[in-house]
Amino acid sequence: MLRSFVILALLSLAPGSTAAPAPPAAWQWPVDVPHVMLRPFIAPATAYASGHRGIDLDTENGSLYAPADGVVHFAGTVVDRPVLSI
Repeated sequence: MLRSFVILALLSLAPGSTAAPAPPAAWQWPVDVPHVMLRPFIAPATAYASGHRGIDLDTENGSLYAPADGVVHFAGTVVDRPVLSI
């Protein structure tokens, strides 16, 4: 009985099988070459502090693409600037 308990206890400590992570989705730049970054990502000091939580890219009108599959959550003006949140 003790032997069965020890074997069961050891088996419960063995690492389990985990699924392999999914391969990354195909990604592309949302603008044509050259990729000119006007403003980089700037992490905020805290979750609610000011910061720049995206990047600003320069492009010609009409040449913006979706970099990957996604859902548009907001498209409009915030204060005085156009904003697109995917």
